Amino acid sequence: MLKNIKLFIVLCLCCLTLGATAKPLSAHTQQIDQSAKVEFLEDPSLTLNLQDVQAMGDRFKSWTSVGATSAPSFGFTSSAYWLRFTLQREQDAPVNWLLEIPYSKLDQVDFYPLNGEAVLTGASRDLASRSVFSRFFVFPIQVGEEPTQVYLRVTSRYALTVPMTVWSPDAFKRDELLTELPQFMYFGGLAILTLYGCILFVALRDTRFLFFGLYTLVLGLGIFAGNGFGRLVLWPLSPAFDDVSQSGFLCLAAIFSTKFACKFLALPGKTPWLMMCIRGCEWLFGIIFVLIVLQFAVQQSLPNVNQLLFINSFVMACLVSWASLRAYRRQQPGIRFFFWSWAILWFGVMIAALRVFGVLPSNVLTMYSVQIATTFETVLLAMALADQLRLDVLARREAQQEVLATKQQVLEMTLDSEARLKQAVANRTQELEASLATETLLREQYVRFGAMVAHEFRTPLGIIQNQMSVMRKELERGIDQMAQRMQAVQSATERLSVMFNRWLDNSAMINASFTLSKKPQIVETWLQAQLPQLRHLTVNHRLDVHLNGSKANAMVDDDHLSLVLSNLMDNACKYSPAGTRVTLEVVHKPGFVGISVKDEGRGIPEDAHVAVFAEFSRLPLVEQIPGVGLGLAMVQRIMLAHGGHVTLDSKPGQGATFCIWLQSLTDSGQE
Repeated sequence: MLKNIKLFIVLCLCCLTLGATAKPLSAHTQQIDQSAKVEFLEDPSLTLNLQDVQAMGDRFKSWTSVGATSAPSFGFTSSAYWLRFTLQREQDAPVNWLLEIPYSKLDQVDFYPLNGEAVLTGASRDLASRSVFSRFFVFPIQVGEEPTQVYLRVTSRYALTVPMTVWSPDAFKRDELLTELPQFMYFGGLAILTLYGCILFVALRDTRFLFFGLYTLVLGLGIFAGNGFGRLVLWPLSPAFDDVSQSGFLCLAAIFSTKFACKFLALPGKTPWLMMCIRGCEWLFGIIFVLIVLQFAVQQSLPNVNQLLFINSFVMACLVSWASLRAYRRQQPGIRFFFWSWAILWFGVMIAALRVFGVLPSNVLTMYSVQIATTFETVLLAMALADQLRLDVLARREAQQEVLATKQQVLEMTLDSEARLKQAVANRTQELEASLATETLLREQYVRFGAMVAHEFRTPLGIIQNQMSVMRKELERGIDQMAQRMQAVQSATERLSVMFNRWLDNSAMINASFTLSKKPQIVETWLQAQLPQLRHLTVNHRLDVHLNGSKANAMVDDDHLSLVLSNLMDNACKYSPAGTRVTLEVVHKPGFVGISVKDEGRGIPEDAHVAVFAEFSRLPLVEQIPGVGLGLAMVQRIMLAHGGHVTLDSKPGQGATFCIWLQSLTDSGQE
């Protein structure tokens, strides 16, 4: 691979050094390169005139004798150089020809034809001193059939290069037109790229496009000045500005290109040492630009400014090339176009620098190497910017999609949270409504309970009051029925006591704060003992008691089981019409002995058989009957505490039968 690269470089250098062979001007000659057939003499003192150098003819050296076959190039020098060459024509060839020196940065060009008037012109002299209005130096010359010797004296503050071409007038005009056409296309392209960068900067506020636009602008002005167009078009009356214009504009171009490279490669945060070196080159470019401006201001040439510009450009090119190579190896997005554009640019700059220092010969390729390189470089840079802009747009789209996805996620989470919040609020509202309804129901039940208690207690109290009133009247009339009246009062008092105890026991049952004190008893015997109290509850009903002489024993808490039975009897009387039968019966089933209470009321629907045992549960059809719905709940609790249970057998319209079951102490539950 390295051998192929070396061979390519050698072939390129061989192409750069190709020259033309000498031959007389003929009728068919359109142009001839005179550069390789020149002899030269250095004048370090700048004091020699034409007569002096003609007297020193033997001190002239042939340009080809120093090993060069292309245009004379002496690098940066403060000396004046005298050049001479000989022309002759064939008999049928025209007499009038044009000598062109296609290099605009010659300060002084003194043309001395052998048999004509001297022409003193150059970049530092007025534009009117030129024999032919052209961006380069063109001199009319008459060539005879005999050899005609021509002398030239040249100086330059830039690299001293003297390419020379002899043209026929028609060929010169045609070549000038064909040469300037691509020049105008080149500068037009740079103008478009400048607008491209500036417009995108205004639109995007991205300084990369600003530096690119400024770079193409000052680069175009520098090349425009270097090719001689600036002196002809923009500043024809200012040779002093023309003298520094190319260096100044190219110095600014180097500054803007460096800033553009740093922005493009994002160097500040990646390689501090490399960035520090590049910043040093930028400062040095700034100093060089100040020196160039100072040189224009004082109208005095400062030594080695242009040399320093070329050297600093070379150093800066190496640094940025190294940075771009590292970025290329890292596969930084959008780097490929920048890498190759930078490589092409500085290859052209190196060719120009080597030509300036005399390492490479001066010819069309080396003289226009920077312009050729910048043509490709600016196009590739524009492509690099477009590529990076494309990547930025893609990254921005991805970021926007991520943001939209995040927003959608947040929105969904927010909606979900709102839905959960709404559901929580709805649930809480339902709970509050249920709590409020329960509270309202409890309040109503409390009021109803109070009314019921007042009603239940008012009846026996009314009986007592009535009996006492009757007894007082009878005593006033001398009627003695005190024993009968006292019996009624005692019965009402006992009923009142039973009701009060039941009320207290109900409260204890509800609060689950009761304890049982069980002892074995014969269930039928225990039931017979409860009948006197139960009859007070059935004053408006017929009480039937069915006893079968069973001796079944069970563990019984006398007080609590009495409360159960009185609740069942009270419900049977309360929820059945007056005058109907209420039946008490001792029943049996394996392992259990029970007491059933049957009424002839309206009955209980089957779907409510479980609900009636819940606290505060009442059937809709019995709401007008006093009660709070706690009796059956208390009955069930007491029976469960006894180790027994409660059963219900009822159908609508057929009454209800509640049976409390106790575990029998005998095997069969009966004897």
